[in-house]
Amino acid sequence: MKDKPTVGITGATGFVGRNLVQYLAKNGFKVVALGRSDHSALYAGDTNVEFIRGDLKNLNDVKHFISKIDACVHLASVLAEDDNNRFSDNVQFIKNLSETILAINKNIRLVNISTLAVFNFTSNRYLERTKYAHSKLIADQALSPALNFATIYLGLVYGPGDRYFLPVVINGLSGFKICGIPFRVLMLKGSKKNSPLIFVEDACQLIQETLISSSAKGEKILGVGNSESLYDCVCTLARVLKLKRPVYLNTKIPFLLMANIVERGLNLFNKKAPFFLTIRSISVLGISLDVDPAHFDNASSWVAKRTFEENVKKLYLE
Repeated sequence: MKDKPTVGITGATGFVGRNLVQYLAKNGFKVVALGRSDHSALYAGDTNVEFIRGDLKNLNDVKHFISKIDACVHLASVLAEDDNNRFSDNVQFIKNLSETILAINKNIRLVNISTLAVFNFTSNRYLERTKYAHSKLIADQALSPALNFATIYLGLVYGPGDRYFLPVVINGLSGFKICGIPFRVLMLKGSKKNSPLIFVEDACQLIQETLISSSAKGEKILGVGNSESLYDCVCTLARVLKLKRPVYLNTKIPFLLMANIVERGLNLFNKKAPFFLTIRSISVLGISLDVDPAHFDNASSWVAKRTFEENVKKLYLE
């Protein structure tokens, strides 16, 4: 493989995808960005980026995409818990990519982006298992051993363009009301342990390093950027932005039970649960790094550039 291969990115219009396209292009990589909708205007004027419109469920689109690249980062994913009928797409995406890479150029380096949530299915965290994470687990298992691939298990990513973590937490620390009742951000049991947070720039750096790595096939990479607890991070956020500190409750199971009942019950009627009552959101309030870093191939070879506090100041105070 060339030192700087032409890199294809699926899911190039999502939060991590947009940041990764810009990061790699800035570092001199030629990037082919794939998206289902026309977002070519995002990269207009960048000679290192070619945007092509295509669907990973369409084999002709996948063949066209793969024919243009030397390496691939697979980020595309169906995330929404209310979109139950499309979770099977996550498995189909990886199957189509795998089959096409093996047919066209089996030397293509594939970096598969998964989630730490898949490990809820190898532990006793039954109440935190989601359909999304299950679909990603099956997709990961569908990767052909004949591929030159690595899987990065990303933690909770935050940074420029993030709409679901920092903005929601900041809104909560600022004070919000539900049905006229004032609430503050709750941190649940587990949030005082090491957290799986990772700044998006650090995630991009880790992906780039994995792309050009010549390590053995089937690497498992831990995508976590800091060792601070989520509770400490949220307290830091509150201090830096001069907001109210979160409330800590040394419990989690009652909230997870409630979220499971509400979300799964509404899904029976094809209804969407309120965001603050989803399994995913409750799980995040008490999230911790419950996997052993020693089980990953990069356990001691990669560290984040900055602390959470430094990243927050860069985002909001500079």
